[in-house]
Amino acid sequence: MLVVGAGPAGLVAGLTLARYGISVLVIDKRDGVPALSRSLVVSTRGMELMRRWGLEDAVRAGAPEVVPRAWVTPDLACGEGAEMSLGYPSDEEAAAVSPSRPAWAPQDHHEPILLAYLRRIGCPLGQGFEACLHASSFLSRFSPSCRLRRAASGEQPRAAAISLWGRSLP
Repeated sequence: MLVVGAGPAGLVAGLTLARYGISVLVIDKRDGVPALSRSLVVSTRGMELMRRWGLEDAVRAGAPEVVPRAWVTPDLACGEGAEMSLGYPSDEEAAAVSPSRPAWAPQDHHEPILLAYLRRIGCPLGQGFEACLHASSFLSRFSPSCRLRRAASGEQPRAAAISLWGRSLP
């Protein structure tokens, strides 16, 4: 199985598949962890997975305690306003449905923890690669194919064809 993208969602997908015994390759065009976080919150369900995998404490170590609220004002120069909930559960509400609660962990903290776990369980990671997906039709049958190439140079490694939906591709 090929997972394209090694951000938090791609890493969780790869880890989940690997833990079910499915052979998986996670690829990403980046060579490392981004310096700028694009994700700031790990949901309750995400933290349940971190707990199951023994990663919850590590993720929480880089997550400040936050009460998510908005401050609504008539205009930006006004000092008057009202506090508004952002829809995240309180710790008490989360505890009623799960032993975990959301964490305000930035991606540049969360992602290296997932990467280390991916490596620890032996799942291969291809950094610096892009997936080139192609779809063709042969005798009215859809034939998907995928080839890997280096993101920086466009070079295509030997034997870089991927099997999609259980079909071997040349």
